[in-house]
Amino acid sequence: MKTYTVYLIRHGRESRPGEVRYVGRTDLPLTDAGVAELQALVAQEPYPPVQAVYTGPLLRCRQTAEILYPHLPATPVEGLTECDFGAFENKTPQELKDDPAYAEWLSGGDPPGGESNERFFKRTVVAFAALMEQVMAAGQTEIALCLHGGSIMAILAQCGLPQRKPSDWFCQPGHGFVMRITPGVWMRGYKAEVVAQF
Repeated sequence: MKTYTVYLIRHGRESRPGEVRYVGRTDLPLTDAGVAELQALVAQEPYPPVQAVYTGPLLRCRQTAEILYPHLPATPVEGLTECDFGAFENKTPQELKDDPAYAEWLSGGDPPGGESNERFFKRTVVAFAALMEQVMAAGQTEIALCLHGGSIMAILAQCGLPQRKPSDWFCQPGHGFVMRITPGVWMRGYKAEVVAQF
């Protein structure tokens, strides 16, 4: 039976190491350090060969794909952009610590003017499922996706087996997870086995 291997790779750093900042829709480029980190990972061990590369639409995802897979043109997928953090966009926890709306968000609320977790997760999985339909129709059995960390967590929290909470699918920039998709299982509820982390 034909299976499909999907490498979900988190884009390189767009902020300083150790800095926590809610960067969602802000279209930041990779930092020089982020580029150097990715180049070091490629030099250490080349990323697995694939037939096609897809990315989130923002610059940091597209730049990551160019560094990791320079010989393949990357196709942006609009629905696989990061969560919209609304009023909290591009701010740090320190900047928001006295904002009551921020405390409410951390307790499970929605960011003012932004995207709820429920809406973000649903949008991401709908886009990922549509992409996989295209991939299967094209016969692409090995693909790479250069995505945002939040997008990877959303996909795996809803589609990954074993089932885990979103934070369990966190990964560092340039790293990620390997999914093995079996069409029969996938078509019965968008579930796929996570077979490795790298």
